Amino acid sequence: RILFKRLMFVRRLAESVPDQDVLLYVDGNDVLFQHPLSNAVASWRDMVGNSPEGEEPVIFMGLPDCEHRFRRELTKVKYPLRDGQSTTGARACQKWRQEQPDGYLRFLDTGGYLGRAKAVRHALEVAMDLAR
Repeated sequence: RILFKRLMFVRRLAESVPDQDVLLYVDGNDVLFQHPLSNAVASWRDMVGNSPEGEEPVIFMGLPDCEHRFRRELTKVKYPLRDGQSTTGARACQKWRQEQPDGYLRFLDTGGYLGRAKAVRHALEVAMDLAR
């Protein structure tokens, strides 16, 4: 529920600003930015540099692994898979590691992302559709 409420809140925020505005979202009170936010925006621009303006992708934070999130998974929450089935978080991590063996930050983290308001809205709408 908390994730769904967070998605709804940020989507509403993204609806209230112009499509071309750049949004940076971070979900924690434990976040400390050690450089100006303009550095984060500049890095985003470097990563999406070849994309036409207004068509840039949303860049999400990544983690090197996701096992720590599910190590003591007592509730056995089921997460959706592409084929319409579902699985536990720990099993999803194992499956993703098999499919994506390379790369340092292989696991998407919705706790932070940066992109244009229009693209953020779209990404959040897709996520909310999946969560329903």
